[in-house]
Amino acid sequence: MNTTLPTFLDALRAALAIRAGLAQVNVFTCPVSPDALGEQAIEFANGVDIEQRRLAMSETTLDEEYAVPGSIIAFRTAKQGTQATNSAAKLARDRVDAILEEVVDEITTNDTMSGTVRDVTITMQRWTQGMAPENRLGRFCRVEFTLTVTACVTP
Repeated sequence: MNTTLPTFLDALRAALAIRAGLAQVNVFTCPVSPDALGEQAIEFANGVDIEQRRLAMSETTLDEEYAVPGSIIAFRTAKQGTQATNSAAKLARDRVDAILEEVVDEITTNDTMSGTVRDVTITMQRWTQGMAPENRLGRFCRVEFTLTVTACVTP
């Protein structure tokens, strides 16, 4: 094994896919087109730099750290009018927050994602919201985040 990244991504996706709170959420371990996202989605791993180091010259194991970019998006339909627009925006924000809570719960309570992943934390969040694309009437909310992973690799 050269890195834990592929195993970690596969395990994370599998763990999220079986969570009841994410039943209608599409989970991807790669970037996808906007049309493939659906009404709510999680995307991981659009470019990951991995840093590895040996603790001593004679060591065969490597410590590694990498930052996995992720994003969550939710669309909500709105009818015409200020109140409907604000309601749709709130629904989208609330859903993104609930999805993010599921991700946080999974990474803080699941010790078995990979035999070599020692720790996973969310180290950054950036929230945005806006109008849905032209073919949809409504609002969206998106949070971009970074999962910082520390692991041990035994080649």
